[in-house]
Amino acid sequence: MNKLIMALSVGFALVFFTLTSHADDYSEQALKDADMTAGEQTWQQYCAFCHTAGEGQADISGPNLHELFKRQVGTKPGFAYSDALKNESRNWTPELFAAYVQDPGAVVPGNAMPAVNIPADKVLPLTAYVLRSSGSVDWDEAKTATLVTGGLDAELQSSSPEFWALYMNNTVKFTIPYEDSSY
Repeated sequence: MNKLIMALSVGFALVFFTLTSHADDYSEQALKDADMTAGEQTWQQYCAFCHTAGEGQADISGPNLHELFKRQVGTKPGFAYSDALKNESRNWTPELFAAYVQDPGAVVPGNAMPAVNIPADKVLPLTAYVLRSSGSVDWDEAKTATLVTGGLDAELQSSSPEFWALYMNNTVKFTIPYEDSSY
């Protein structure tokens, strides 16, 4: 009996420390210090095909994330959310966002966002990038590496940065099904 109580105590302690240590991962300082270049690359690779984040930008297949962290889940006006997201009562936080992008179906069962398998080490930089790029925080602008080009590319890069980023960095791969293929 004592071994069972001891094992349960150790198990509860591990769960408690695991849960509370993750809260520190998304502190304001950790988010400010996150690698914005890695966050932007992760955004381009996993998110930008379905989402935009700038003020006034259109929804794609997912909602525009402008000021995401200033609102309740599933409440962006004009977007057709799933019932699961419409019925959520939580507000977006960095912790909720991080959990959601890692496993949307576990965080909000029945939602329409597919799991995109973002590596765990990319989630903090992505969260920090979305916080900043969506206008959800008024921190000083983070420094990121930018591609320097000239001519028409420079004009496009400055006038339409989201399009430019998609054009230059989109890594979404498409599979064209053939007659005899199955999925």
